[in-house]
Amino acid sequence: MYQYRPEQISYSRFMRLLRRVTIPIFLIIMSSLVCMTFLYAAAEVYFRLRYPSSTTKDPKIQSDDLLGWDSVPPVEKIDSGTGAGLDVYFLGDSFTQGKNWPKEARAEAEKKGVRFQGYNLGVSGFGTYQEYLKFKREFDSHRPKLVVLLFFAWNDLRDDYPFPGVYYSPSRQSPPYLIVERGQVQKIPSKPSFFTPLLVNSEVYARVISRLLRKSEGSLLARSPDFFTNAGIRGQVYYDDIAAWAPFYRPDMENSAYVRGAYASTREAFKELKDFIKKNDSRLLVIGIDNAFTVDEDVADKYLKPISGADADLPLTNFGKMMADEGIDFINAQPELLALHKKTGKKVYNGPGANIGGHLEPEGDRLIGELASDWIVKQVKK
Repeated sequence: MYQYRPEQISYSRFMRLLRRVTIPIFLIIMSSLVCMTFLYAAAEVYFRLRYPSSTTKDPKIQSDDLLGWDSVPPVEKIDSGTGAGLDVYFLGDSFTQGKNWPKEARAEAEKKGVRFQGYNLGVSGFGTYQEYLKFKREFDSHRPKLVVLLFFAWNDLRDDYPFPGVYYSPSRQSPPYLIVERGQVQKIPSKPSFFTPLLVNSEVYARVISRLLRKSEGSLLARSPDFFTNAGIRGQVYYDDIAAWAPFYRPDMENSAYVRGAYASTREAFKELKDFIKKNDSRLLVIGIDNAFTVDEDVADKYLKPISGADADLPLTNFGKMMADEGIDFINAQPELLALHKKTGKKVYNGPGANIGGHLEPEGDRLIGELASDWIVKQVKK
């Protein structure tokens, strides 16, 4: 004869109760997701109809699995001339991509009897590690004997460091990183998220979500500069956020975990670049420049002077010592640019106004080209 078991009755009641609870919760979650999707879509339509697009794709930038992004074209031949078998690569960020100083270097060298074929590998927003990876990938195309890298201290000291990282745009969210933790070097490859393609084209993300994230992370960095480093949390802050760059100009923060971590990443990136160049019997010159506030008074008055104890020369001074330690040829162009400013009485970095994101005016580009050409000529005539 069949006998009822108490545990069966309890289990049956439990399942009925579970269904009574989970079904409403499931319906609430699903309806919430539908509402959120609808609101997001409505907001997307509103922004697209109401305002000019803020997600316009940069025609000079393309995605890249290895580098995160790359220039268009990846390698720019300086001109159609020939260089008598001597090839020179020019590396850098937005101060190099599409700029004239590599052309100025070629023209100045030719005046001194040295001809070469130059190739511009600069990419806007790149850090030294990205520059090295691209250089390594493109090396065999021409196997250059000479390499000139323009280092922009204001950004480049931070571009290889993810605690927090530098944010430029939705399409440039996942660069590769080279970091040093507990004496060990770690390489973090570029890994774009599944949502990146959607974010790149989303007005809601660009105008609302991204801004809230960057502002909140910037505020956290301002309150605790070492928070991201000590916690090992990868964040992102706007490239021009004062909380991100000011510590590098403050002598009292030289030993902070954030600043030391960024310098360590930069050093390791240059070690990799130097070793690869040496292995392939090439030679490297690094030219250092810094933000407009190290030269132009109007930018300094607005951005640097309000920072108590700020030293405009500090990053390039420390970086110059690093290059000397690594045995890398280095030219600090900041004094030359300052002298140019005093000589001409004009701004060396372009505007409008006191622009913290300015690039070199033609006279400044020409000066960098002359410094590069002098080194190239010396190397050829050794």
